[in-house]
Amino acid sequence: MDDFTHNYCMNGRLVRNKLNILNNTRLGRFTVVTGARQVGKSTLVQMTFPDTPILRFDSMAERAAYQELTPADWISRYRTVILDEVQKAPQIFDTLKSCFDQDSDLRYVLLGSSQVMFMQGVRETLAGRVALLKLYSFTLPELMDRGEVEPQSRFIELLATPHQATSILDAMLDPVIALSDREAIAKHWFDYLLRWGGMPALLDPQMNNQNRMDWLRDYQELYLQRDLGDLARLSDLEPFARTQKIAALRTGELVQFAALGAQAGVAANTAKRYLQYLELSYQIILLQPWFRNTEKRLSKMPKLHFLDNGVRRGILRRTGEVDGHEFESTLVAETIKQANFVNPGAEFSHLRTSDGREVDLLMELENGYYAFEFKLSEHTVDGDARHLRDLSSILDKPLLAGFVLSRDPKARRLSNGLVGEPIYAIPSWRFFG
Repeated sequence: MDDFTHNYCMNGRLVRNKLNILNNTRLGRFTVVTGARQVGKSTLVQMTFPDTPILRFDSMAERAAYQELTPADWISRYRTVILDEVQKAPQIFDTLKSCFDQDSDLRYVLLGSSQVMFMQGVRETLAGRVALLKLYSFTLPELMDRGEVEPQSRFIELLATPHQATSILDAMLDPVIALSDREAIAKHWFDYLLRWGGMPALLDPQMNNQNRMDWLRDYQELYLQRDLGDLARLSDLEPFARTQKIAALRTGELVQFAALGAQAGVAANTAKRYLQYLELSYQIILLQPWFRNTEKRLSKMPKLHFLDNGVRRGILRRTGEVDGHEFESTLVAETIKQANFVNPGAEFSHLRTSDGREVDLLMELENGYYAFEFKLSEHTVDGDARHLRDLSSILDKPLLAGFVLSRDPKARRLSNGLVGEPIYAIPSWRFFG
């Protein structure tokens, strides 16, 4: 682990304090840190617990030795330990399950770089016994803070202190805020996030833009396709690569598996399975439609979003300006990633009706919904909020607030829908930064 990765990737990650707290509770006796490849899982855990021994399962000799140990051996030798690349020794999961059941004082942290195989082992053997922490690529506040302090954003503040929602949102409308250093930093890193995503390796100061694109192109072959090979044991990865590329072209769009499969030259069920692999390896999210309303006019198709636009651009070998679908997917991902830190129980969906009403993202909380429209434009108008108005007539809970997030530097309150449904137009970088 180089000094850059150590200092930048780990300080100030959103989940670091949660990992520390969890490790001191009964819930976190066995903690699994999961996420996409190369987002800094191992580095995070090593820096959070610098005095904890690490057992690595990289080599065959190490795996063979650890697999010889009985549960009693583990309990007597390793009271607190980090297990890295543990998916390479799948037989170990049964032993760990026995250790968990026999001794309530053990503190184990489990990591694995082959996410699909790793999580398959966890789900099959340790379900109900582990606390799960998801680590994503960098969010906007993590990029802004450069790893020096615990990251914060106005959106995180909104979720963490809902009783102060009105004052937090009103503060974002203050025109003087546009003159602050924080605003300039947020805008800079938001533009970076749209173009390059948040993979830690790309932030190395020695990298230029060509190096970044080369790394992103290699990421597909070295990590994404290898994960599929681990899971499906496919001898021919070309059909998957085609499906993956077509999926990248369709970020921000409704998924029709038959049409996607036909374009990729695979069956609809195969296309669906390939997308599930991408979802399991934390590359995409299939955003399900809002469905609690029984009206048949509601769409039943999921919407596909890549969780890191830099990775998506690497798959497509794409440079140049960001388009509307990329913008939407980046902000959907940012909403989900930041919310996961504060409220991992929040549920997300999109809404689309046959009469033309579309809402890019619904976030369901215990007491109501936040609704989001994401606009690439640099100037918002009242009409941009038309699909957010009167949503309570469809939803099963109140609409707490609606947001039109765009590249317009001016924030303002838009004309409301029903009473109690405030709608705000806010610069994206200010909301998430």
